[in-house]
Formats: sequence, C-alpha cells, structure tokens
Amino acid sequence: MELDRRKQLILRAIVTDYVDTAEPVGSERLAENPDFHAKSATIRNEMAALAALGYVIQPHTSAGRIPTDKGYRFFVDRLMTEDRTRQRLRPNRLHAELDEILHQTCRILSSLTHCAAVATLPERRENTIQVIHITSVTATRSLAVAILNSGEVISRIVELEESLPASAITALSNLFHESLAGRTPAEVRSVSINLPNEMHGLSNAATRIFSALAEALTPEPDRDAIIEGATQVLREPEFRSEVRRERLLEALENRREILESLRSMETSHAAGSAAEGTRGDVVVTIGSENRREGMRDYSFVMTRYRVGIHMTGSVGVFGPTRMAYQRAVPAVRAMGVMLGDLLTQLAVEP
Repeated sequence: MELDRRKQLILRAIVTDYVDTAEPVGSERLAENPDFHAKSATIRNEMAALAALGYVIQPHTSAGRIPTDKGYRFFVDRLMTEDRTRQRLRPNRLHAELDEILHQTCRILSSLTHCAAVATLPERRENTIQVIHITSVTATRSLAVAILNSGEVISRIVELEESLPASAITALSNLFHESLAGRTPAEVRSVSINLPNEMHGLSNAATRIFSALAEALTPEPDRDAIIEGATQVLREPEFRSEVRRERLLEALENRREILESLRSMETSHAAGSAAEGTRGDVVVTIGSENRREGMRDYSFVMTRYRVGIHMTGSVGVFGPTRMAYQRAVPAVRAMGVMLGDLLTQLAVEP
C-alpha cells in the first residue's frame, strides 16, 4: 500500500524526532507541528494506520510510537534529505602511512555521524608491488620492506645465518626489486628468483628473505577492520541494557561479525544501484535486514573506495537503528571519495 502525503509527513517526523531524542513520539507532540494542519486525534489515527502497516510500533501501552526497521527503510529510500552541511574535514596528509590514514578517516567519520566508523584495508589481490627494499638492522638481521601501490607498507625482520657485507645486502635488494616490482602479492610465491653466478654464495640469505616476503605478502582471507568511535555507540540509550552492551563489546572484540556484514554489503555495492538497500554508491542495511543474526541490533552505512581504477576497500559507520541516516549517508559517501583520492595520489607519487 502506498503511503499518502500525510502519512509520509508523520513517518518522517517520527523518525526525525526519535533519532534526536530516543523517546517515543506521541500524537500531541506532532500536532504542535504546523506542517500537519491536523488535530491530535487525526494524527493518532494516522499513527495507528502506520502501525498496522508495520512502519511504527508502540513500545508499551500509553507510549508514543517509534520506527520499525521497515519505517527506517522507507525513510532512507523515500523521505530522507541528505544533510551535507558538515562535510568539510579531510584526512591529514602529513601522516601518509596507510593505517594512520584509515584511522584518521574513521575518527573524522565518527565525529561527523556520532556512530562507530569502520574501514577495511585495501585488498592486496588488486594491488601491485611498487618497491622492494632490503637493509641491514644488525650483523645477522635484515629488514625486508614491500610498498604496494595502495600506499600499504609491509615489512618483516629476516634472521640470517651469517653476517653479510653492505654490498651484498644492496645486491639482494636490487635483485628482489627487479624480480617482484609490478607483480601482485598473490603472484609472489610463483616467482623464481634467479641468482647470477657472482651471487650464488648468497643463496641461503636469498631463500630466507624470499620466504619472509612471500609470507608477508600473502593475501589474508580475514583481514582485520579498523574501528574508531565505538564509545559513541555505547553511549546510546539502546545500549544501557547489559545484555546488548555485552553483545556489542563481543562483536568489537572478535570483529568477524562486523567484517561479514561489510562483505555482504560489498556484494550489494557491486550489484549497483538496482540492489536493495543501495542509495547510489552507498549501501544502507537496517537492523533485521542484516544477514548476520548477531548484527541485527545495528544499522550499517557503507561505501567502497577506489585506489586508481580499482575498488579495493570499504569505509562506513554502524550504530543503533535509531541513526541519523540523513547525516550518515552523505558523510560516508564524502569520506569514501576523499579516502580514494588521497590513496590514489599517494600511490602515484614518487
């Protein structure tokens, strides 16, 4: 059944008021709104109709109404006007390490939305190795460093059986760079490192360095997520319940449920704007829509960011279903674009 204009106005007002106050919204309160031009009894009848249609519920007798997941979905898809007035912050270019950039992005996103912000590292299978560098740390320890075109820096300490002169370390560094630069991390294990005759005495060291780099560069199936602003969620009235707080803290600790939720949303993102829950380039999953049962107390707003032409990671926010979607959607979209632009610029800089 299509909602008429008055019902849409009332639903919009209930969602907006409830997001701001975390209190059920009564007909008397809405009757004070001059936009409705209706008495409290008329609005009460419209609210009862919205409840019958599943858009709102009455949490207890004599209380006002609060939105259901269906009500939030209608609001996001049909009624929401995005609030773009606060999208003015950018990650600090002075900190160019990938992890720090993602942490900064999440901190900014959390401050803009008052939700927890989450970002995943770029997927290595779509990246290439830009630089391999090997240097001495001690007489028998070397540091092997790989820099990807996404800006990610991967390093490992390698224990050597014997001390090597600086000239030998430099020769190995040049050899590994020439052999691996331009390849994807997934291709590394299939590469043969051919030592020239004058370097055969370095075969043991080369084997150890290659093993360390191959292990470090192997794509991880369950790569961790960076999360900032979890306390923003814990402060919300919905999480005064000890049971709900414990469930949230458990999800934050092991992160698997959060990562699986993001992967499910990435599938919707890849399907494009025709996919359910997709608002342009941003995917919104509300409460019971989440495929992960343990995440159905929360809403997620997510987008994918690009490094160059490749979609490589995700960034977004999550919080209670009583979320300010009109602020979260444009904030996530803006930060996804800014993050991709910054990482692309870093990837092509010398």
